[in-house]
Amino acid sequence: MTRLPENFGVNDNLRRKIVDDLAVKYPVGRLGRYKKLDYVVNRDWSYHHEGYRNITVLNEGREAEGYCFGWEDELIWNLKLHDYNSVRRYLRSDKYTESYLSEHAVSRRANRIWIRIDPILRRVRHAGRPGIYKVGYGYGGAGNAYVYAEDTESAKIYTDTMLAAVLKDPKSTGYTARAELIEIGPAVLLTNYNDDTAASMTHDAKQNLAQAEERLVVAKEKLVRAEQAAMIIQSLSGMQIAASLENN
Repeated sequence: MTRLPENFGVNDNLRRKIVDDLAVKYPVGRLGRYKKLDYVVNRDWSYHHEGYRNITVLNEGREAEGYCFGWEDELIWNLKLHDYNSVRRYLRSDKYTESYLSEHAVSRRANRIWIRIDPILRRVRHAGRPGIYKVGYGYGGAGNAYVYAEDTESAKIYTDTMLAAVLKDPKSTGYTARAELIEIGPAVLLTNYNDDTAASMTHDAKQNLAQAEERLVVAKEKLVRAEQAAMIIQSLSGMQIAASLENN
């Protein structure tokens, strides 16, 4: 099967087409090549159901490695349906359908889709792909940034060598670089992510500065009141001591 171009971009129409195909019992794939006779029902383990289920799968040898029912692994990842609940939310969204879907219909479709794409997502998440990775350290530091890398380990190396000084909290020890694949595609996609990240970092820093300045104003007001109170207390003490001495 001919692979798609490098970017594996998924717009709303393609996302809907893929989801619709994976929701039926016998998906036809991107090229429409698969038929009912290409399928068999197996008793396989379902991570989602935590048990064995009857699952419709392609006959052995009918699909090359790196595909999910005729759709490239990269396209499946770029659907950005990376957990079961996101599949359910998408099926209920206006981007998928303008008509009402019953709870039963949503559950049935979501279960079938998730059983099919979950192994693919695990495979891609483990190995990584050329694309955009969200990187950072632990839960502290300066936040997250995005890098382009060929795989997960390369993304971690970029983080340690190029971004540790700005992302790693110097007070924290023991944290190693983490990298999470976000989108498969070319390096040019970085602009979409890091522009937002830089703006967010700047906004957060300005907000923290404004809050610090507000706290400083309040602290100065408290200091003035404290100094005034100290003067009054000291004056009262002096007056009372003087009056006591006069009476004696």
